[in-house]
Amino acid sequence: MTPAAREDYLAFFDSDAFPDNPAWASCYCISYTMPMPPLEFEERTAAQNRADRAAQIDRGEASGVLAYAGGKVVGSCHAAPRLSLPQLDYTPGFA
Repeated sequence: MTPAAREDYLAFFDSDAFPDNPAWASCYCISYTMPMPPLEFEERTAAQNRADRAAQIDRGEASGVLAYAGGKVVGSCHAAPRLSLPQLDYTPGFA
């Protein structure tokens, strides 16, 4: 994930990522990067998540890849080192 891909990434989550589940799209794939319990994260708005994810991307702190087809983002994979996903520590199955 690079700053050059930021707008493509954000546009994907703004509209196409989860048309059948807007609650997931509002996460912007940032939840596990936040050092807070899941219930606390659920209180955040989509706008907060979008802004914080954009800032992570701009700082070069976001990991992952985008899949393109015909010049359009059709998928995203949040692949990251385990230590960069502190919220996993609050998730019993992953802690």
